Amino acid sequence: MNFLEQVEQIAEVKHFFCEVQGATPLTWNKQLSEEDKAGKKRTPEEVERDLWRFKLHVRSDLGVFHPADGLIKALIAGAKRWGAGIPSKKGTRYNTQLQGSVTMVSDFIVLTPDGKRLNRDSPEIKDYPRHVTRKDGQQIFVVTPIIYDWTGRFAMTVHDPAFSGVVLATIIKYAGLYNGIGAWWKKYGRFEPTLFEEGGSDVYTRL
Repeated sequence: MNFLEQVEQIAEVKHFFCEVQGATPLTWNKQLSEEDKAGKKRTPEEVERDLWRFKLHVRSDLGVFHPADGLIKALIAGAKRWGAGIPSKKGTRYNTQLQGSVTMVSDFIVLTPDGKRLNRDSPEIKDYPRHVTRKDGQQIFVVTPIIYDWTGRFAMTVHDPAFSGVVLATIIKYAGLYNGIGAWWKKYGRFEPTLFEEGGSDVYTRL
Protein backbone atom coordinates (compact mmCIF):
# COMPACT_ATOMS: atom_id res chain seq x y z
CA MET A 1 0.00 0.00 0.00
CA ASN A 2 1.26 3.44 -0.92
CA PHE A 3 0.40 5.57 2.11
CA LEU A 4 0.98 8.74 0.12
CA GLU A 5 -2.30 8.06 -1.65
CA GLN A 6 -4.08 8.54 1.67
CA VAL A 7 -2.50 11.93 2.41
CA GLU A 8 -4.59 14.97 1.54
CA GLN A 9 -3.11 17.89 -0.36
CA ILE A 10 -0.83 19.81 1.98
CA ALA A 11 -0.77 23.16 0.19
CA GLU A 12 -1.93 24.83 -3.00
CA VAL A 13 1.06 25.60 -5.19
CA LYS A 14 0.94 28.70 -7.37
CA HIS A 15 3.30 29.81 -10.14
CA PHE A 16 4.05 33.39 -11.15
CA PHE A 17 5.89 35.15 -13.98
CA CYS A 18 7.41 38.62 -13.67
CA GLU A 19 8.89 41.17 -16.07
CA VAL A 20 10.71 44.30 -14.96
CA GLN A 21 12.12 47.49 -16.46
CA GLY A 22 15.53 48.64 -15.23
CA ALA A 23 15.47 52.01 -13.46
CA THR A 24 19.21 52.40 -12.74
CA PRO A 25 22.30 50.79 -14.31
CA LEU A 26 22.97 47.17 -13.42
CA THR A 27 26.36 45.74 -12.43
CA TRP A 28 28.01 42.37 -11.79
CA ASN A 29 30.99 41.45 -9.64
CA LYS A 30 31.26 37.65 -9.73
CA GLN A 31 34.51 36.44 -8.21
CA LEU A 32 37.02 35.43 -10.85
CA SER A 33 38.12 31.81 -10.75
CA GLU A 34 41.67 30.60 -11.26
CA GLU A 35 40.47 29.13 -14.56
CA ASP A 36 39.32 32.62 -15.65
CA LYS A 37 42.72 34.07 -14.77
CA ALA A 38 44.78 31.28 -16.36
CA GLY A 39 46.84 31.95 -19.46
CA LYS A 40 49.44 34.52 -18.52
CA LYS A 41 50.72 36.45 -15.53
CA ARG A 42 48.88 39.70 -14.91
CA THR A 43 49.11 42.50 -12.37
CA PRO A 44 45.96 43.15 -10.31
CA GLU A 45 45.13 46.12 -12.56
CA GLU A 46 45.63 44.02 -15.70
CA VAL A 47 43.30 41.38 -14.28
CA GLU A 48 40.61 44.03 -13.81
CA ARG A 49 41.11 45.60 -17.24
CA ASP A 50 41.45 42.33 -19.18
CA LEU A 51 38.94 40.06 -17.48
CA TRP A 52 36.06 42.26 -16.38
CA ARG A 53 33.59 40.44 -18.67
CA PHE A 54 34.26 37.24 -16.71
CA LYS A 55 32.55 38.89 -13.72
CA LEU A 56 29.23 38.31 -15.49
CA HIS A 57 27.01 35.36 -14.63
CA VAL A 58 26.34 33.61 -17.97
CA ARG A 59 24.66 30.34 -18.95
CA SER A 60 24.34 29.00 -22.46
CA ASP A 61 20.58 28.45 -22.09
CA LEU A 62 19.74 31.72 -20.31
CA GLY A 63 22.37 34.21 -21.36
CA VAL A 64 23.34 36.83 -18.80
CA PHE A 65 21.64 36.62 -15.41
CA HIS A 66 21.88 37.24 -11.68
CA PRO A 67 21.59 34.16 -9.43
CA ALA A 68 18.32 33.26 -7.74
CA ASP A 69 19.87 33.63 -4.27
CA GLY A 70 20.37 37.34 -4.93
CA LEU A 71 16.78 37.68 -6.09
CA ILE A 72 15.46 36.05 -2.90
CA LYS A 73 17.60 38.42 -0.80
CA ALA A 74 16.19 41.38 -2.74
CA LEU A 75 12.61 40.19 -2.19
CA ILE A 76 13.19 39.65 1.53
CA ALA A 77 14.67 43.14 1.76
CA GLY A 78 11.67 44.52 -0.15
CA ALA A 79 9.24 42.78 2.21
CA LYS A 80 11.16 44.13 5.19
CA ARG A 81 11.03 47.66 3.75
CA TRP A 82 7.27 47.29 3.25
CA GLY A 83 7.02 46.22 6.87
CA ALA A 84 3.57 44.64 6.63
CA GLY A 85 2.46 41.82 8.88
CA ILE A 86 0.62 38.68 7.80
CA PRO A 87 -3.04 39.12 8.85
CA SER A 88 -3.54 35.40 9.47
CA LYS A 89 -0.39 35.14 11.61
CA LYS A 90 -0.44 37.79 14.32
CA GLY A 91 2.92 39.39 14.94
CA THR A 92 4.55 37.71 11.93
CA ARG A 93 5.86 39.77 9.04
CA TYR A 94 6.11 38.74 5.41
CA ASN A 95 9.89 39.18 5.28
CA THR A 96 10.45 36.51 7.95
CA GLN A 97 8.31 33.91 6.13
CA LEU A 98 9.10 34.62 2.48
CA GLN A 99 12.07 32.31 1.95
CA GLY A 100 10.31 29.34 3.54
CA SER A 101 7.18 30.00 1.48
CA VAL A 102 8.93 29.95 -1.90
CA THR A 103 9.09 26.47 -3.40
CA MET A 104 11.25 27.52 -6.32
CA VAL A 105 12.54 30.69 -7.94
CA SER A 106 14.40 31.09 -11.21
CA ASP A 107 17.53 33.10 -11.82
CA PHE A 108 16.94 36.76 -12.67
CA ILE A 109 17.38 36.91 -16.46
CA VAL A 110 18.78 40.19 -17.81
CA LEU A 111 17.73 41.29 -21.31
CA THR A 112 18.02 44.21 -23.68
CA PRO A 113 15.20 46.81 -23.66
CA ASP A 114 13.54 44.91 -26.54
CA GLY A 115 13.76 41.57 -24.73
CA LYS A 116 16.77 39.98 -26.42
CA ARG A 117 19.17 37.73 -24.53
CA LEU A 118 22.65 38.98 -23.69
CA ASN A 119 25.96 37.13 -23.70
CA ARG A 120 29.43 37.90 -22.42
CA ASP A 121 30.38 39.82 -25.57
CA SER A 122 27.16 41.78 -26.08
CA PRO A 123 27.97 45.40 -26.99
CA GLU A 124 25.26 46.65 -24.60
CA ILE A 125 27.45 45.55 -21.67
CA LYS A 126 30.15 48.13 -20.98
CA ASP A 127 33.19 48.26 -18.70
CA TYR A 128 32.98 50.44 -15.60
CA PRO A 129 36.46 51.24 -14.17
CA ARG A 130 36.72 53.05 -10.83
CA HIS A 131 38.28 53.04 -7.38
CA VAL A 132 36.20 51.68 -4.51
CA THR A 133 36.83 51.86 -0.77
CA ARG A 134 37.00 48.58 1.12
CA LYS A 135 35.73 48.11 4.67
CA ASP A 136 39.27 48.62 6.00
CA GLY A 137 39.41 52.01 4.27
CA GLN A 138 41.81 50.95 1.52
CA GLN A 139 40.98 52.02 -2.02
CA ILE A 140 41.28 49.44 -4.78
CA PHE A 141 40.90 49.65 -8.53
CA VAL A 142 38.06 47.60 -10.01
CA VAL A 143 36.43 47.19 -13.41
CA THR A 144 32.95 45.71 -13.45
CA PRO A 145 30.48 45.00 -16.25
CA ILE A 146 27.59 47.47 -16.41
CA ILE A 147 24.49 47.79 -18.56
CA TYR A 148 22.60 51.07 -18.63
CA ASP A 149 19.34 50.16 -20.38
CA TRP A 150 17.90 46.78 -19.53
CA THR A 151 14.86 44.67 -18.77
CA GLY A 152 14.57 41.45 -16.79
CA ARG A 153 12.32 38.54 -16.02
CA PHE A 154 11.97 35.73 -13.53
CA ALA A 155 9.52 33.07 -12.39
CA MET A 156 8.64 31.76 -8.95
CA THR A 157 6.51 29.15 -7.22
CA VAL A 158 4.99 29.58 -3.75
CA HIS A 159 3.00 27.26 -1.50
CA ASP A 160 1.85 29.62 1.28
CA PRO A 161 -1.63 31.17 0.76
CA ALA A 162 -0.50 34.22 2.74
CA PHE A 163 1.66 35.12 -0.27
CA SER A 164 -1.06 35.97 -2.77
CA GLY A 165 -0.36 37.53 -6.13
CA VAL A 166 -1.08 41.03 -4.81
CA VAL A 167 1.19 40.52 -1.80
CA LEU A 168 4.05 39.26 -3.97
CA ALA A 169 3.55 42.08 -6.48
CA THR A 170 3.75 44.60 -3.62
CA ILE A 171 6.94 43.01 -2.31
CA ILE A 172 8.48 43.10 -5.80
CA LYS A 173 7.62 46.79 -6.17
CA TYR A 174 9.30 47.57 -2.85
CA ALA A 175 12.31 45.42 -3.74
CA GLY A 176 12.75 47.20 -7.07
CA LEU A 177 12.32 50.71 -5.71
CA TYR A 178 14.38 50.48 -2.52
CA ASN A 179 16.86 47.63 -3.05
CA GLY A 180 17.42 46.37 -6.59
CA ILE A 181 19.38 43.42 -7.92
CA GLY A 182 23.03 42.68 -8.65
CA ALA A 183 26.29 44.07 -7.28
CA TRP A 184 26.26 47.28 -5.22
CA TRP A 185 22.48 47.13 -5.04
CA LYS A 186 20.60 50.15 -3.71
CA LYS A 187 22.98 52.29 -5.77
CA TYR A 188 22.61 50.14 -8.89
CA GLY A 189 20.15 47.60 -10.20
CA ARG A 190 16.86 49.19 -9.18
CA PHE A 191 13.86 48.25 -11.27
CA GLU A 192 10.12 48.71 -11.78
CA PRO A 193 7.95 45.62 -12.34
CA THR A 194 5.83 45.91 -15.49
CA LEU A 195 4.09 42.52 -15.41
CA PHE A 196 3.34 40.05 -12.61
CA GLU A 197 0.86 37.33 -13.39
CA GLU A 198 -0.13 33.85 -12.29
CA GLY A 199 0.38 30.94 -14.67
CA GLY A 200 0.96 27.22 -14.85
CA SER A 201 4.14 25.31 -14.12
CA ASP A 202 5.28 26.30 -17.62
CA VAL A 203 6.12 29.83 -16.42
CA TYR A 204 9.77 28.73 -16.30
CA THR A 205 9.74 28.00 -20.03
CA ARG A 206 8.90 31.67 -20.67
CA LEU A 207 12.27 32.84 -19.45
